[in-house]
Amino acid sequence: MLALLKFICKHKEWLFGGIGVTAILAVLGAGWTVFRLIWAGIKCLIESENKYGLVIAVVIIVVVLVVLIIIVVTAIWLIREFIKYKKELDSQNSTPTFNPPHDTDNTPSNDIHHITNATSTAITTPPPKPNNKFAHRDEELRQLREKITQTQKLALINGLGGVGKTTIAKALFHQLKEEAKYTHIAWIEYQTSLKESLLKAFTLFTEINDPDTRYAEILNFITLAGKNIIIFIDNVSENANDLGFLETLDATVILTSRRKKIGNFEPFPIGFLDEPQCIDIFYKYYDHDKNRKHENIVKTLVNYVKCHTLSVELLAGVANEGGYKLEQFAEDLEKRGFSYFELEIETDHNQNKDRNNKQSTTIAKHLATLFTLSAEKAPKTKRLPTTIAKPLAKLFALFGKKSRKPEGLPEQLRILKNLAILPSVPLPSEIKKWLNCNVNDLQRLVAIGWLTASEDGYYMHPIIKESITLQYGKPSYDDCAEIIDYMQGEEYIKLTAPYAESHFRLSLAEAVMEQFCNVEREEVSTLLNEIALKYKDYGEYDKALHWYEKDRKISEKIHGTDHPITATTYNNIAGVYDNQGKYAEALHWLEKALGTNHPDTAAIYNNIAAIYDSQDKYDEALHWLKKARKIHENALGTDHPDTASVYSNIGGIHVYQGKYDKALHWLEKARKIHEKALGTDHPSTAQTYNNIAVTHYCQGNYAEALTLFVQAYRIRLEKLGENHPHTKNTKENMRKLYTALHGNSPDFDHWLSTQL
Repeated sequence: MLALLKFICKHKEWLFGGIGVTAILAVLGAGWTVFRLIWAGIKCLIESENKYGLVIAVVIIVVVLVVLIIIVVTAIWLIREFIKYKKELDSQNSTPTFNPPHDTDNTPSNDIHHITNATSTAITTPPPKPNNKFAHRDEELRQLREKITQTQKLALINGLGGVGKTTIAKALFHQLKEEAKYTHIAWIEYQTSLKESLLKAFTLFTEINDPDTRYAEILNFITLAGKNIIIFIDNVSENANDLGFLETLDATVILTSRRKKIGNFEPFPIGFLDEPQCIDIFYKYYDHDKNRKHENIVKTLVNYVKCHTLSVELLAGVANEGGYKLEQFAEDLEKRGFSYFELEIETDHNQNKDRNNKQSTTIAKHLATLFTLSAEKAPKTKRLPTTIAKPLAKLFALFGKKSRKPEGLPEQLRILKNLAILPSVPLPSEIKKWLNCNVNDLQRLVAIGWLTASEDGYYMHPIIKESITLQYGKPSYDDCAEIIDYMQGEEYIKLTAPYAESHFRLSLAEAVMEQFCNVEREEVSTLLNEIALKYKDYGEYDKALHWYEKDRKISEKIHGTDHPITATTYNNIAGVYDNQGKYAEALHWLEKALGTNHPDTAAIYNNIAAIYDSQDKYDEALHWLKKARKIHENALGTDHPDTASVYSNIGGIHVYQGKYDKALHWLEKARKIHEKALGTDHPSTAQTYNNIAVTHYCQGNYAEALTLFVQAYRIRLEKLGENHPHTKNTKENMRKLYTALHGNSPDFDHWLSTQL
């Protein structure tokens, strides 16, 4: 029985109440039956005069008492188990309530049928697996895994840049995914905020275009998933302050960051590998000393960089691809004073400066110099450089010097400059099309360690990004002209692309434009406009306005305020405000774009009138409709359907005011235009018939109203169908009017059929 209850509780919770309660009631019922048997036995004992009858009665009473005790004990046991497992179910099913930060119309559903898969499902794009050179982190992986599975659901993998935090996190991600330890698993690259990070990473709810609604659905999903989900968030920035929500979850969350402390996340520091391990790492990237005859030289090299993992890999990659023998490589580095020596080893992905405005001594600044090792002879003095940006200054050019194709070096530098301004996220293989570059140049950069390759594309470490920027400054427009040109085209963001992919590519275009949004070039303006237009299409109006504003400033500088291209930007801004219902702002920009006499300006006047109408402010509504009417009459003429629509709206306001004669004046003007311009069977004409009928109905002219309702209904039934709201509305109006004329007659449907 208990086993059955456990099965029911854990696998069919919705049956628990019925079967569990029934079982307990059945036991109690049996106990009551036994009690009645005991009472019958006692009565038999009292009434019996036969000694054998007495013995039998006593035996019955004893046996039944024993059975009763067993039943009562069983019942108590079952009740306790019932309560125990009910509490377990309640604790499993209870979830914290999440209130989405927007209107209740966008409240997410509580449906979680999609989180019951038997194997781990990645709900984001999985990160690339660590390559086969990943080594010597087994103990850290074991400890981290033990921490999150046994003692701590929130973990912070922290340490200096380039020691392997992200690689360890990726290794753990793929371990847990393959072993199905969690129902769902997510890998997120931290962006400017948690919201942006989740929206760009998650592949769920991509059919929802509104970002607030989609974000609320994602948060709701994570909340309801509870202990069934694990979330990795990589490279959390120094200024991230919006992670508190993650601490409220039952989910397991793992962060990687340089920060030593984030909320209640348990720090899991990653330190440097020791010297023998770094030597082994070096030989994983260097192939020209198979028997390790020159291991003593490698020892010197890894100590040059103080056993910093990324630096060891870069040294080995440059030496290997440059065809260096280790003796020569070490000699060239020593001549140029290559060493971290006693300089402090830190990293700063955000390139901040300290309070004294002095550059901090970062690994990135050391690595910056690796890329530009000159071919000139080393200076005679061996005095260590006093500035931070020199110690590793020349390794990349040293590779170029030894390479069989040194002429490829400038092109590879151009590639690196482009990638340095993009976010540190995996980039698709088609990046070669974006940059219009040769795949061989990308592969050579991978070989020397400046890029990491996976089956999906390429990745640049944040420290290497920083080193390129520190050494060469921000790239010029000419450096990035190819990618700017490509991002303007239809192939970059296809109309059919999924939401997550489109927003990922938009984020890359935004990163590029953050560098060049002040460059006064037509190509920059075009890309700014494309970014804004995409956000407008997705309903992300604040972002659209942000980028349209940048486009406006460039257009005004290039073309002036009276140029058609600038006017187009004004019109686009007005369109966003119009979609937001901010008609005053829309009107401001439309008047700048079109002047005060354009039909599109009149359309905004009409929308403003509709707002006043909804507030029962009819005089204000008529004021704006009058402005719209004058524009339409002057620009389109008094016989245009758009002019008729304004007349109809004016008539509607007069109906609400109870001024029926004035209403009929304007509605009849609209009817004549619609019949002449559109015909007597057009839906717009039907709308006018319906409005005139309503006016007659309000005046008590039921016969005239009924005739016009029939005309409107006939058109709507044919053109819109019987289930269209307008068709149903007209039919209901007719029913009310017919009832007013003929009482509660059952003949309405028959009468209506005769009118058609």
